[in-house]
Amino acid sequence: MTPFAVKLETYLRMARISYLNVHGRQRSSKGKFPWIEYNGQEVADSSLCIEFLNKKMGVDLNRNLSAADRGIAQAMQVMVADHQILYL
Repeated sequence: MTPFAVKLETYLRMARISYLNVHGRQRSSKGKFPWIEYNGQEVADSSLCIEFLNKKMGVDLNRNLSAADRGIAQAMQVMVADHQILYL
């Protein structure tokens, strides 16, 4: 698993979205890992998958956060995502 796959699977669990995990080495049509298939539609890249599912499923894990806390959460996500590659 990659850190991005862990990120996506953690999101799916937190959002309580049912899923079938298919392990393999098949990349998405964009050449990315991880990717999802939702009703026949392929979505690649963990961040794009989460954004897509938030819209399709009406999920907002930050719904109880204040505007300031949402900003802090976004800053932390960007900081971690931009620097996680250094630790692989």
